[in-house]
Amino acid sequence: KSGNLKFKYEESLREALKSSVQHHNVILEACKCASTLLNLPLMTVMFGTAVLLCMSGFVMVEDSVPIIANIISLLFIGGEVIYAYLFCYYGEMITATSLEIGDELYNDDWWEGRDVFRPYMAMISLRSNRPIKLSAGGFTDVNNAAFSNIISTSYSYFNLMFTSKS
Repeated sequence: KSGNLKFKYEESLREALKSSVQHHNVILEACKCASTLLNLPLMTVMFGTAVLLCMSGFVMVEDSVPIIANIISLLFIGGEVIYAYLFCYYGEMITATSLEIGDELYNDDWWEGRDVFRPYMAMISLRSNRPIKLSAGGFTDVNNAAFSNIISTSYSYFNLMFTSKS
């Protein structure tokens, strides 16, 4: 009776792990599909935002621009920064979450467990070594470093325009 119960337990674990791996594959496919759909829009956001921020900042420092245009430019800059940051923040979260899976498996000492776990956990561990990333047209990953690059590039363009104006 004990052997039969052990067999049912291991079979239940095997089915649960198999289901988890299949669920993980569905999530990976959904992320792949989302990345494909967002490829061009994210590229537009990543490269366009730097230029828009630069131009809006340049408009704000012009002496001949009315105060209402400066206020509108300031609101536009704030909106663009938030818009770009949200994409970058969620891109960073997706990557960090996909990496946490491998970290959790490593911290769980699954290799010391039953033989029924090992093949499934090894598959999950191997797959988690390649993090899920949102990409902007294949040129850059969409994450916090990309947001920092947007702000830095925008400021560099602004300085170039401001210096060439003088």
